[in-house]
Formats: sequence, structure tokens, C-alpha cells
Amino acid sequence: MATIWTCLVRIKTAEEDRTHLIEKTSFNIGRTEDADLPLTEASVSRSHLNVELRGPNIFVTDMKSGNGTMINGQKVEPGVSIAVTPNDIIRIGLAPHEFQIVSIPKPFEMLDAEMKHKSIA
Repeated sequence: MATIWTCLVRIKTAEEDRTHLIEKTSFNIGRTEDADLPLTEASVSRSHLNVELRGPNIFVTDMKSGNGTMINGQKVEPGVSIAVTPNDIIRIGLAPHEFQIVSIPKPFEMLDAEMKHKSIA
């Protein structure tokens, strides 16, 4: 059986350090309530950054945002998918947040009941 991956997103500011578990293979970070990871800063576009899991590999795409995305201090070209590692620091717009994204194998307990009962051939 193939490993199913999920994502941990660490968000760090001077005041706090928190982690979010995202159980999707593709998710959006932005300023709308519909974003999978919503932010409230005005410098963040409504649909700012797309994150995609391809197995254990993580790719981010700036969705042609107004204030851009930086990875390790380097501006990301809008619309281009970039591979990131757990050590990469991602900044979105002018927001004070630092993001780090890590892919992890999804724990067995989190798999759908249907998946749990399938026999392994």
C-alpha cells in the first residue's frame, strides 16, 4: 500500500509559534475565509499561495499575488511551482509570519474507515 502524506505548517511570529495540520494534497493560503489557511494581513492576497503535496515532496506556487512570496529571502516568480524543504523559510506578502512546511506520513488512525478495512495484497 502506498504511503498517504499529509502536511504540517508551522507559522512563527515574534509573539507566537503555532502548527497546523492540513489533511489535503493541495491547499490555499490567503486572505479569504474560504482559504484553507486564512490570514488577515492586508498585504496578503485573497488567493496568495498554493501548496501541493506530490508524495513526500512539497511544491508552492505564488498565485500572482500583489506583494509576492519569498523563500529564504529570494522572491518567487508568480505562477511557477517551486519545491521546498522543511528548512525553507517562506514569507507571504509583507506579513510578519515565517512559514515552514513539512510533509509527514498520515497516521493510520487518520485514514478513512474504508481504507482501514481494505486488505493488503
